[in-house]
Amino acid sequence: MIEDPYKVLGISRNATEDEIKRAYRKKAKEYHPDLHPDDPIAAQKMNEINQAYDMLRNPEKYEARQKRETQRQQNNSGYSGYGYGQQNNSQSYGGWTSDFGGFDFSDFFGFGSMGYDTSPKPQSGDPPELVRAIDAVQRGQFAQAVDILSKMTSTYRNDRWYYVSAAAYKGNGELSRAQDMIERAIQMNTENPMYRQFRQEIFQEARSETGAYNSGVVISPLGCFFKVMLGIIILRLIMFLLSFLMYGFRF
Repeated sequence: MIEDPYKVLGISRNATEDEIKRAYRKKAKEYHPDLHPDDPIAAQKMNEINQAYDMLRNPEKYEARQKRETQRQQNNSGYSGYGYGQQNNSQSYGGWTSDFGGFDFSDFFGFGSMGYDTSPKPQSGDPPELVRAIDAVQRGQFAQAVDILSKMTSTYRNDRWYYVSAAAYKGNGELSRAQDMIERAIQMNTENPMYRQFRQEIFQEARSETGAYNSGVVISPLGCFFKVMLGIIILRLIMFLLSFLMYGFRF
């Protein structure tokens, strides 16, 4: 994460919202990937510009993230009460602390959901293509959303791109691809609880579909008829054998 978004955009800390927008547009035009194809430096600059703009438009998101990071560093720098100099590996998950390292109990038991609305919605800083894809998802045009997302360059493929892609693939019935996409989103932004909830929703839907498929036995009327006839023949054969054993053949 960049340290100074004002420096990246080349503006003062007293810049107005309009000045921030103008600076962002100017920088975006300067380093846009369409003007610098296959240029990794320009792509990195564009990522920094997008992040700087998002940090200034959504400061609360980054403040919360910074607080969690500071808390995590403080926890990891502590020592156990047994005097052995061991680090405290506790980590914070959603406001409560676990002493089991990276093990996420919310994923294991499925109770980590906080009731988030996981349907994608546009946010300030989203590129126009991503906004169009989100709009397509909201209108139920999932194939169109997938097409829009697939045409976006790697410069814009951040955690939100993967999250919206997961929603598009989920709506399109491609649950395996949706699971892959939401996993990538979580890897890029591990502290977003909504992504984890959405992963759980995709997993539950995939599991229910698998169960429905496995239980969907097709019963043939002709097969039932032959089974009944076979049962009658076996029953008569058993009765014949019992009669033979008890009374023998009668002539």
